[in-house]
Amino acid sequence: MIINPNFPGGFVTFCDDIRHEVTGKMTLVGTYQSQINVMGSSPVVLAQLCALIDFRFKADSLPMSPKIFVFRSDEVEPIFSMEGHIPANEETLFEDISDIEGGSVRFHQMIVPVLLHGIAVTESFRLKVRAFVGDDEIRLGSLKVNLMQSEAEESS
Repeated sequence: MIINPNFPGGFVTFCDDIRHEVTGKMTLVGTYQSQINVMGSSPVVLAQLCALIDFRFKADSLPMSPKIFVFRSDEVEPIFSMEGHIPANEETLFEDISDIEGGSVRFHQMIVPVLLHGIAVTESFRLKVRAFVGDDEIRLGSLKVNLMQSEAEESS
């Protein structure tokens, strides 16, 4: 059975750095899975944390104006936000479909590299990445940020 993805949708990859190469490629350095453990006593400041956001949608949903946010679970206001507008001109978004396998779903993606600076960690929290299209919230992913004290700090 072939299961096609749901649209709109997508995912996020958290990492230490996103490097942009001359050839147009991006290199993700120090990728995280579901969590990051930050060592030290509160507050610890993360000098840099990156998120590569991949938002995917189908042509029949155009035009659209998605809003992308990165939230901390312990704060109300987003730490990153952007709004885009994608016109209904499908020809500019999709390549020639003559070589696409039957039953495939055509979609387009909006790639958003995000650089987050100076994140203060005073306690554990979750970074959440969300896209909003109209009244719909699309959950793209999250990263648990754990504040871990060293053994010497715990015993004092």
